[in-house]
Amino acid sequence: MEQRPTPSRSHHREAARQLARQQRELAQRKRARMRIIRQSSLVAGALAVIGIIVTVGMTSTASTRGVEPGPANMRSDGLVFTAAGVQHSSALEPKEAPTPLPAGTDRGNVTIVMYVDYMCPFCKAFEAKYGPTIDKLVQSGATLDLHPVAVLNSKSNGTNYSTRAANAFACVADAEPEKARLVNDALFEHQPPEYSTGLTDDELVKIVTDVGVTNPQKLSDCIRKGTFRNWVTSASYRAFSSLPNANVKTLQGTPTVVVNGTWYDANAYGGAFEAFLEKTIG
Repeated sequence: MEQRPTPSRSHHREAARQLARQQRELAQRKRARMRIIRQSSLVAGALAVIGIIVTVGMTSTASTRGVEPGPANMRSDGLVFTAAGVQHSSALEPKEAPTPLPAGTDRGNVTIVMYVDYMCPFCKAFEAKYGPTIDKLVQSGATLDLHPVAVLNSKSNGTNYSTRAANAFACVADAEPEKARLVNDALFEHQPPEYSTGLTDDELVKIVTDVGVTNPQKLSDCIRKGTFRNWVTSASYRAFSSLPNANVKTLQGTPTVVVNGTWYDANAYGGAFEAFLEKTIG
């Protein structure tokens, strides 16, 4: 694999601006919905107002936490894989990230956190070369926390492919998480080139169903409706705002890989992830 260049500041700023704009648009849509609710309550009368207030009070809890309703099993904004399988959790629980443990030879003390964009060629190259190494670590007791993010929408000619692909992964995490690692691999295998229109929703549906899911219709509906697209935007914005349990404050481009709290700086290790692992976990 060629040495991965450090993302330029301009690229980082461009992605941050795009995510900030998407977050503002998301907030504007929420405010618009709230205005409709308030206007409807005036017409409906006092009894309806009481019902609306109760409903708003219930649904605003997640809003005040700043958590967009997202897929089950991704409360940390990532899907957690262990040797025993996927960790199931509720998306409505408070956002928590696995706590990195001290380095050591016991792979049960190893936590790997990865942030990937399915439009990112460096992510595909990293997965192709080091995915098997990471899978072996997981099988020997390590934890993998996989975060799909959307920072390269500007490179898909207006189709927001990064968001749509991450939404497809989220649909699988929500409904059939045991298939998610296969879907992750398939999305990279069929990765479209940058500055193309990306894959269509129909093509994303085929990628997902081809891995052998048990409820293809549910997943097809989720992908085509973009059920978790707003969540993808919010989760990506959170990653650009701060990275929990890491020695870097925010996303360092894609892929960003953090092992036991230490960011893998590809340039510092000459693109040798194994050397980084040796120093970090022994």
